[in-house]
Amino acid sequence: MKPDALRKTSPMLSVIAFMAATLTTTLTVHASGYYYYIKDVMVIGGTKTEVNNFKTNYQAQGWMVINQDLNAGCGGSSDYIYLLFKGDATADENVSYITDFYIKQGSTDISNELIHNGRVYHLAAYDGGNHFKSQKGDLNSNAGGDCIHLYYTRGDFSDNRIVTRIYFDDTQLGALGKNGVAPGYDLNANCGSGTDYIYMHIETEDADLQYNAAIGNGAYSASTFPVYNVKNYSLSQQIYTAEEIGIAGTIKAIQFVYAGSETFRMSGVRVYLKHTDKNGFSNENDMVPIDSGDNVFEGEFYASAEAWQPYDYTRHLNMTVTAISWYVSSIRSMVV
Repeated sequence: MKPDALRKTSPMLSVIAFMAATLTTTLTVHASGYYYYIKDVMVIGGTKTEVNNFKTNYQAQGWMVINQDLNAGCGGSSDYIYLLFKGDATADENVSYITDFYIKQGSTDISNELIHNGRVYHLAAYDGGNHFKSQKGDLNSNAGGDCIHLYYTRGDFSDNRIVTRIYFDDTQLGALGKNGVAPGYDLNANCGSGTDYIYMHIETEDADLQYNAAIGNGAYSASTFPVYNVKNYSLSQQIYTAEEIGIAGTIKAIQFVYAGSETFRMSGVRVYLKHTDKNGFSNENDMVPIDSGDNVFEGEFYASAEAWQPYDYTRHLNMTVTAISWYVSSIRSMVV
């Protein structure tokens, strides 16, 4: 079934990229956490040129890059270091997902495995420049600070957890500590004055507490939904009925199935969610009004999004999805 939809566009001077999406939309309702069930991680490091090349190569293989240089602010000859991950939108009972991380501080015994609280933790895979690889993925490579390595486990926890989000910020509260002990540990520890504070945070959830509403059957595709990135700007709305969604809860993510063959990214995308009693549109001007309070995402757009705000959906009402994009020449580009 194709959702009722409309769009508006404006011409752009040059074609940057082309996108097509089949209108099979998944609304992922999570109890907590984030879009992905994380199944693999790795770190890459080296010079800026080396890292950019590795980013491109691994993104083409389905890896996603968390946009935070883990040596930010160190300057000098310090390596650029990024964490990459792979994940699933829905939990697959045949996949063993990552359940926890461990930050090891210290230059001795950088083994491929360690035991913590009875669980086996594995050293995160690493790739990049020769020095970074010789340091086995040291998160302070060439920065002069503490020797830091990242480990992960797929071991079971009593709460049936799976890691669903990894993020970095300058907040110590709630961050991972070193060697399995609180408080949160600065990944730039002892790198000198002027360096950024970088703390690693994770979110987990019970895989049994999520529901995915797949709407549509993929029989219809369009190059203009949810965003039309050959135009200077675009605006689209779709209405999904309460019957199609089928459950009340907190919407944590939305996924359109990508019908194209080339990976791309674009900036300047906003997504809005809103309840409505409308069942369809009578013409291209018959849009559901939106305001800033309906905004759930703003930023760069890949095949997935990274900054959703949770949206509480009420079962008995229909819902609109509004996507707006605008051209930013310095960021919007194909990723090859």
